Amino acid sequence: MEKYAWLEDLIENCQSSEELFEMICEYIDENFTLTDGEDEKVPKSEYDSVISRYEKEINDLKENFENEKAQAIIEKDILEQGGRNAKAIGALLNDEDIIKDENGRVTGVDITRIKESAPYLFKEISQKVEGTGAVKERRKKSDRQFMESALRAAGIRK
Repeated sequence: MEKYAWLEDLIENCQSSEELFEMICEYIDENFTLTDGEDEKVPKSEYDSVISRYEKEINDLKENFENEKAQAIIEKDILEQGGRNAKAIGALLNDEDIIKDENGRVTGVDITRIKESAPYLFKEISQKVEGTGAVKERRKKSDRQFMESALRAAGIRK
């Protein structure tokens, strides 16, 4: 009965049942923690180990999320700058090429060094021009002109 040795010690040191009850309540409050239900108590050592395990798991998940987010930002920025293969270009990046904000979060990449040394990894970005490329000036119709046009289109006015 080593499991209940603490209870035997309490019983031996008590003078009355009220004192025994108070000592048992104190012992439970010091060594056990309430769980979801008020009737269910768990040893504090077990409760603390579960809490620390969950805190470690949460921190690991946050770290993995931040790493994946940074990787996604880098790959997106490489593709926007004309990269053909984001993973191949990402493997050539140095710490100096990664742009970070004041909090240390990744905001983009500077790939000019890689563009010079390995231009075959990039496609040429060209601006597509539709039609003749001339700039059109549009007149904005007033509300009154728009209503007249709409009424003529509907066959209400000529």
